[in-house]
Amino acid sequence: TDLPEDPLSSIGSTAPATTGQQHLTDIDYDPASGLIVSSGLPGLSVMRATEGAPEDLGSNKKAKDHVEFLNPNLVAVSSLGKSGKNGIGLKGAGIGFFDISNPQSPKTVSIDGSGTYLARTGASGMEYREPYLYVTTHEGTFVTVDATTPSEATIVHEAEGLGSPWQVAIHGDWAYVADNSKGVVPVDLSDPAAPVVGSAISLGGGVQDVDVSDDGVLYAAAGSAGLFALSLAEPSSPAIIAEASTGGAAISVSASKG
Repeated sequence: TDLPEDPLSSIGSTAPATTGQQHLTDIDYDPASGLIVSSGLPGLSVMRATEGAPEDLGSNKKAKDHVEFLNPNLVAVSSLGKSGKNGIGLKGAGIGFFDISNPQSPKTVSIDGSGTYLARTGASGMEYREPYLYVTTHEGTFVTVDATTPSEATIVHEAEGLGSPWQVAIHGDWAYVADNSKGVVPVDLSDPAAPVVGSAISLGGGVQDVDVSDDGVLYAAAGSAGLFALSLAEPSSPAIIAEASTGGAAISVSASKG
């Protein structure tokens, strides 16, 4: 499809597909393998990209909230968890890993000393830059996980300063968090093992997703406020260069990678 000159012009949409997902919360694509992974309810799904609708390959029915490729055979997942007995406490809340080398049968990776999940309440959106998995939490923290060996994954750093984050994108030495209560929050990754949370840029709506194009434009889905494009000429302080109404709440965005 030819893209319009205006980066925020609509080029149309497609009808929803029926792939067995009852509630889709996140999706990731690995161009090397052609695999797509999605999360939500009923759980983790693995698909293969095709000319038409994706081909369903396999799934794991445990509920997952976000998903991120680490390599073509391995994905990380985050889970808010579910209520324990009598609604007290949470079970399965945290960060986990799945071996998808056999896409028809995704297998959980056991983490030494932690079981299926590396415990972290409110684990949400994630982004991976080897060897670190960066995870936002609804407790307002930006968590750094050393995922060099997933079965030995450990939390090496935790920075405060977020509100209610949903997703994160990385560009250069910076991460950009979609924060539903604060806006877009830049995070300095110049020391990859000890990120520093910067000052938020309010967009007038609840930001739920962000992505960065190859030419360094940050796109933010800001709920009822619509879609925003921001320049990263000054990485610590993204500046709005365009905005557009989406005719409804903008909750997700994906930018072209070349």
